Amino acid sequence: MNIFFKILTTIVAPAINCPGDIRRESTGDVVVSFPVATAYDSSNNQLTVFYTYSTNVQNMFDDGTNVRATFPTGTTTVTIISEDDGFGRFAVCQFDVIGKRILSQYNYVSENLPHKVKTQYLYF
Repeated sequence: MNIFFKILTTIVAPAINCPGDIRRESTGDVVVSFPVATAYDSSNNQLTVFYTYSTNVQNMFDDGTNVRATFPTGTTTVTIISEDDGFGRFAVCQFDVIGKRILSQYNYVSENLPHKVKTQYLYF
């Protein structure tokens, strides 16, 4: 009697969650907080993730729930890559942190609404 077993494997790449683009205004560098990315393989095992970025990001800190970092003004692309799932498959996602510098801010009283103070921003 011969018994044959067929081993089924899934060809599913790991899944990763990724924040959407983040826009912030600041008078200097931009401090941003976003949820920690998580990645899972096809068996629902959590994989380690790695963050890479294209510019000088400072003070990146992961508290297990959120990542907090200081980004320069302009656009910084953050790439998140999962570790290999053991079969050579991994997940990748990207998002942009867009920092807009405020040159100055001034308040004025509207002639039409004297009790309302409006704020005006000058950007570069």
